[in-house]
Amino acid sequence: MKKLKLLLAEDDKTMQALFKEGIAIGSHKDSFLLTIVDNGKKAVEAYQEIKPDIVVLDVIMPVLNGYKALSEIRSLEERGKKDSAVIIMLTSLENKSYIFEASELGADGYIKKPYKHKVVGEAIYKCYKKIKIDAKKVDEKKANKEEQKRSSLYQWLDKYSVNVLKMDEQHKKLVNLINYFYTAKKERKEQAVLKASLNYLLSYTKTHFSHEEKLLEENSYPDLIPHKAIHKDLIDSLLDMKERFEGGDKDVADELSLLLLEWLFDHIAKNDKKYGKYLNSKNIT
Repeated sequence: MKKLKLLLAEDDKTMQALFKEGIAIGSHKDSFLLTIVDNGKKAVEAYQEIKPDIVVLDVIMPVLNGYKALSEIRSLEERGKKDSAVIIMLTSLENKSYIFEASELGADGYIKKPYKHKVVGEAIYKCYKKIKIDAKKVDEKKANKEEQKRSSLYQWLDKYSVNVLKMDEQHKKLVNLINYFYTAKKERKEQAVLKASLNYLLSYTKTHFSHEEKLLEENSYPDLIPHKAIHKDLIDSLLDMKERFEGGDKDVADELSLLLLEWLFDHIAKNDKKYGKYLNSKNIT
């Protein structure tokens, strides 16, 4: 395994020796390549020279104290990138405000003095693992989960377009709702969002169908009457689902999922496409 470059900034010679002895024992005794400096200014210089994986800074040091060294090191890097170091503070200070200050400046952890030198290597590796290895795995899992969600959702495709901008914009809202409800269903939260989804759909249909029917009527669409009948059936289905949901019917969620997909694949992609061609022939887009 590749050794981790470890930089220690500690001005006390005895503590330097104890630290060096401590990381040479335990299960991670072969994990570190150690560099030692005795003040904060040298720590910043060594950081730039060797690009360590881990920096351990004593808080009280000559020339430049641990806080200032920490601040300067973090200013040399964009924290959170792969090349940023894990920085751990060494402190005998009891006041928690000092620890908070170090955290605000970008410290990843701290070791309280006096420490058991036999476990210092374990503590440092554990902190490094938590920040660099475990956090990376969590980020990868989150990224994979988000990618799975995106790949599972319904996208607005050209085949759904009726080539009438105002109607397409309104239809896209339905696709957004399908994805919202689909995601809730995958996370088994559909019952929690069902009431809001039904209310939104009833409001949406009232506005959208009214606009659509008015546009078709103004342009003497020949199939307006059967188109209106389809709209009425959709609204009646939603009202029935809302009533049954309020009565405690647990099957409504599955029924709504099917209705939404039928609405997209059949009504919009087929029935609405017909009026789209008709309106386009009248130069309405």
